Amino acid sequence: HISKGDIKMICVICKGEIEKHYTEEGVMYWDQGHNAEPIADGRCCDKCNQDIVIQYRISDMLVNKGGGNG
Repeated sequence: HISKGDIKMICVICKGEIEKHYTEEGVMYWDQGHNAEPIADGRCCDKCNQDIVIQYRISDMLVNKGGGNG
């Protein structure tokens, strides 16, 4: 029998394992990773989210910030 804690989620970008997040008391509270859009369709690990996804979103926002406000 496989418990939910035994299932490993894989990052759609680097194919590494998605980290589990724990409280200070050691209770796991999140194991679903991050939204990898617009880089990929699926979930990504902490490192790919920080180094790739967020950086892309910031760059895209800065490039396309003109809109109707400027």
